[in-house]
Amino acid sequence: MKALTVLVVEDDLALRTFYELALLEHGHAVNAVGNGAEALSVVSPEIDLVVTDIKMPVMPGDKLIAELRAKPEFRDLPVLVVTAHPDDLSPELRDQKTAVLRKPFDLDDFIRWVDAAAGAARFSN
Repeated sequence: MKALTVLVVEDDLALRTFYELALLEHGHAVNAVGNGAEALSVVSPEIDLVVTDIKMPVMPGDKLIAELRAKPEFRDLPVLVVTAHPDDLSPELRDQKTAVLRKPFDLDDFIRWVDAAAGAARFSN
């Protein structure tokens, strides 16, 4: 399995730390930030996957996804939305490069989705 560089976008510090530690334990590099605006300031072509919440202050996850999709260099960047409110993600943002994992989730499910990004060009919902 290829090691990924993952951008974690989560306003809850405990969850952000949990994601970061789980990803590091599985051999991935992690950059973790607290909202979509911070994510846009650090996203780069070296990022292989974005893991984001939807409901966050400053810039929510759906706005982050829309901003990423509007930029040609990030249009195909896989995004894993981890949220307790999956119905809040608009249908137009649920494309072949966006997967949704409902909170609460099993750690194995989270890692399975991350690993899928390492080996597949598309998520299947």
